[in-house]
Amino acid sequence: MRILITLLTVAILFYQCKSQDTKPPKDSTNKTVLEESKPVAQEQDGFEKLPEGFINSSTFQIVVSSLKDDPSQAESEALSVAKKKAVQVMLSYPKTALSQEGKKEIKEIAESGKITTKSQPNSGRSYFVYQVQKAGIETLVKSKIR
Repeated sequence: MRILITLLTVAILFYQCKSQDTKPPKDSTNKTVLEESKPVAQEQDGFEKLPEGFINSSTFQIVVSSLKDDPSQAESEALSVAKKKAVQVMLSYPKTALSQEGKKEIKEIAESGKITTKSQPNSGRSYFVYQVQKAGIETLVKSKIR
């Protein structure tokens, strides 16, 4: 019985010592691979940090990016992606299940926006801000459409 208790105690101590050795050191300067691979200029342009969703009761905003070199192709791609993303995000707001008519109405609202701001190409990437502006859009999407 004493041997069993001793073996159990040694096993617990060994496990605790081993688990402490495998923890990475706590260093606030450690960055993830993604953070290290981002160019500094990209972090500073501010587009990645812009809020998405309802900015106020009459404005809905989405931020997208494009890797296309040609500015007109980049904007065309961004507009297409932004419309799809806007539909998906808007459909996530209503708390109740939507009817087909409700989904269609939200899709029409989401696709009625336009690109309002563009970044200069930075490391091969351009950012675009897509906004839908309509009086009372937030209330309409969140609670009035069924």
